[in-house]
Amino acid sequence: MGDTPRRILLAAVSIVLAGCLAAILYALSQPSMGLRLVPYTAEGAQVARHLRIAQSPEGGPPVGALAVRLQSAQDAVDLQAQDLIEEPDFIDSYADMDAFFARQTRLATLMAQPQVVLHWQAAPGAPTLASTLSVTPRRDPASLPLVFWFQLFAGAASLLIGAWVFALRPNDWGPRMLAACGLAFPLSTMTAAVYSTRELAIDGTVFRWLSTANHTGALMFGCGLIAIFLTHPRLLVHPRWLLLLPLVFGVWLLADAFRWAADQDWGARIPIMTEMLLAIALAVVQWRRSRGQPAERAALRWLALSALVGCGMFVLMVVSVGVFGLFPPLEQGYAFGFFLIMFFGLALGVGRYRLFELDEWAYRVLLWAAGVALVVVIDAVLVLWLRWNATLSLGTTLLVCGALYFPARQWLWGRLVERGNASVDQMLPELVRIAFSPSAAERERLWAAALQRLFNPLKSTADDGPALTRPALADDGLALRLPASGGVGARVLRYRDHGKRLFSGRDMEFTASLCMLMDQAAEGRDAHERGIREERMRVARDMHDDIGAKLLTLLHIDDPQRQKPLLREAMTQLRSIVRGLAGQAQQFDDFMADLRHVSMERAQAAGVALHWQVDLDPAPELTARQQYQLRAALNEALSNALRHAQARHVHVAWQLAEGALTVTLTDDGTGMPAARTPGLGLDSIRTRMQEIGGTATWDQPAQGGTSVRLGLPVA
Repeated sequence: MGDTPRRILLAAVSIVLAGCLAAILYALSQPSMGLRLVPYTAEGAQVARHLRIAQSPEGGPPVGALAVRLQSAQDAVDLQAQDLIEEPDFIDSYADMDAFFARQTRLATLMAQPQVVLHWQAAPGAPTLASTLSVTPRRDPASLPLVFWFQLFAGAASLLIGAWVFALRPNDWGPRMLAACGLAFPLSTMTAAVYSTRELAIDGTVFRWLSTANHTGALMFGCGLIAIFLTHPRLLVHPRWLLLLPLVFGVWLLADAFRWAADQDWGARIPIMTEMLLAIALAVVQWRRSRGQPAERAALRWLALSALVGCGMFVLMVVSVGVFGLFPPLEQGYAFGFFLIMFFGLALGVGRYRLFELDEWAYRVLLWAAGVALVVVIDAVLVLWLRWNATLSLGTTLLVCGALYFPARQWLWGRLVERGNASVDQMLPELVRIAFSPSAAERERLWAAALQRLFNPLKSTADDGPALTRPALADDGLALRLPASGGVGARVLRYRDHGKRLFSGRDMEFTASLCMLMDQAAEGRDAHERGIREERMRVARDMHDDIGAKLLTLLHIDDPQRQKPLLREAMTQLRSIVRGLAGQAQQFDDFMADLRHVSMERAQAAGVALHWQVDLDPAPELTARQQYQLRAALNEALSNALRHAQARHVHVAWQLAEGALTVTLTDDGTGMPAARTPGLGLDSIRTRMQEIGGTATWDQPAQGGTSVRLGLPVA
């Protein structure tokens, strides 16, 4: 088992090329009359008794004529439909089989002559005519039908798939036994490709040993299938006992090859049936042993379903369709494709490839197979028991299945796959409640409870593995890892539904949506909390900077006449703060009137003339916060003009242009350049305007004084 994957795959490719080359060379080495013959069933007959000419060389008998007899100078043989039988296993007794091989030898000897005479009839009972045909020593490659190449492909693909799984996991017994199946299956398909696509006959001795090789491949494939269920997903016996399988069935094969058995039933059919029954029984044992192990059950479910569907479709398409009359039976060579599908399913199950998806796909295939079986059963009942004609029976069957099957399928899908799953819409209120819980511990508790209710895992713990950005499956679907989201930590869930199911890709996408919604809800919570904190900070700052400063000034002033303006300003600012907290903005006219009245009183008390100019049409709409900050900024600018600039006149102009409100306060004082006058509240003015998206600028007009411009974008 020390071979590298490269060597294993190289050996598999070499075997495939050698087998295909041998089959092609032997098929092409056979002589050819240039004919293509097919069995012909006369009208009213139950079985084919004649051979019809489907393709004829130039100068030969017409296409559609019946081939009656083949003659050479030494021998002549009357042709029968059974001469073109695809598989001699359909013959019951060994005596009849040996007679068939003897006829094949006679026909092959005839075809070995340079020329033969073919007797034919235009129709059953018509006069018999004769045509001389030249026999070429080799078949043209173009004469090999598509089914020949398909059988080579099926055998080659099975061998390569088995080798691929074995190369990936060479130390596991399941892949080893799958590789054994991959070696056996081409032995059946490649030998069958040679004799099932013969032009008319091949040497009987060669035919017999090709048939024996075909039986060998079938029996060894069955041994490999039994061995798979003996070793996978759990090892039921010690590997050395697996040697009993080829020994027992090898003796049975010898009994068939040397005619020791009573007939074909005991020589070939019963051993194959025994192998299938043993595989089914072992699948049941494995199912019981894997209780509580969802990964093992997912692999086993896929293995058993692949075998059931592959074998069932082979029987249905080769045998049953001919009985029920839905459509003509499929050629056996093409029916090998169902075994290839089965083999591919076995490879996925044994290789344990993406079990979390195979588990769901197994249910899909099961429901699909159940639908096919339902159609066949209902149609068989209507045709065989009630004697309905095929057209009426098929139409009724499709109607019944459409009325019963699809609702039943939807119900079963919900019970088997989607049971217990909630929708994202249903989870949204709970996610919001979790995200807005007051404490981190409470959020963790509620999140864990929600996941427990959704998936019923056997274990739900904090995840200390590598950090994730989105949910991910682990251990072939045994575990589902969830990233930290929405203020809750990362978690890992193990053994869905208490170990009865695997986590699936559907679960991963569902939890990804939940985590995204949790993040969004947490962002809303954080924004809400941040807004509360910022609003508290603004209120505290306003109380401290505005009202607190005025109250502190009042403590040091004994003159009641000087106290009144400060008290009036403090009350006005307090009302503004309360109005801002309540989110209630004044009508703009009332806001303007209050601000003008307070400003006029302050200017009059300071002995300064205030000119108030308003050019607003229409009046802008300001929020409570904008009104408060604009009022505070303008009051601060006016205070600077009244207290520090030694101004005699102050002019305040309001303008609205291009979606911006501009308030300009100009005085005729000593001048107050912003860059040289720290500590005069200029930073406070600028900060207040920036908080509401506005600007504050200062300049010194040519005629002297200071000009303060407050700009605010408005709706």
